Amino acid sequence: MMTILSPGSRHILQRKSSREFWLAPELKTWKGYFPNPFKILSRHQLLYNALTAAVSALTFTFSPVGMTVMMGEFVGARIKGLYQRMTSTLAVMNGTTEATYIAETVIPLLAFGIPLSPVGLGPAAPLFNAPPVFSAQPVHNLHNFLTPVDYLFYGYIGLVVAFLVAYPFSMNYARKASAWVLKHVSQEAIISMFSGLIVVISYFEAGPVGIAIAVTIAVFGGILNRYFGVHTGVQYMVYYASPWLMLTLLGIK
Repeated sequence: MMTILSPGSRHILQRKSSREFWLAPELKTWKGYFPNPFKILSRHQLLYNALTAAVSALTFTFSPVGMTVMMGEFVGARIKGLYQRMTSTLAVMNGTTEATYIAETVIPLLAFGIPLSPVGLGPAAPLFNAPPVFSAQPVHNLHNFLTPVDYLFYGYIGLVVAFLVAYPFSMNYARKASAWVLKHVSQEAIISMFSGLIVVISYFEAGPVGIAIAVTIAVFGGILNRYFGVHTGVQYMVYYASPWLMLTLLGIK
């Protein structure tokens, strides 16, 4: 958006015709509605997925987006074939996303009862703080009410239900959904939706100052990514570690 608003850089994003996207044909190699994931992925892909999911689950205080991007690029850089690299990267990134979100919710809740992860501070915050029922200071939430066996039992129920619903739907309709979005949903509409969400959250957290800070960070991060090649995954990691970095290096809280 800042590039478009700037007369000196507007030409970078100007297009004389509509963009063309080439989607691969539908290659449905399974019968029925529910494909076996162990037959869809190769043994190397299953191994990569298991290892990266296990490693990312242990880093429950890190950014889930940053870990997803980092693990995807880590695996993709080691595979030469284009098709194998793309499918392996997507599989690993999906597995990493699931592992980090689950770990960043369950581990802090089970072990400490306080939100020590980005997910615990964000989407899973009501499990830690939901006044007047739950609170993290003092700790009075699901950490006190559930045993480790309860977490295992109810967690597996959630995993199985989500797997039965989301997995076959995405495997059978992913291409159709992608084609529909590319044809009927403009990129500007998606950008506007996320921009509006960011403005609402920023205003809720800190009013006009929060909006100004969010815009400043967005512009600075975009410049680093577009003109200096600093990956967004690295920026996510630095952003979440910035309070500790500022306190350690400069003594600023």
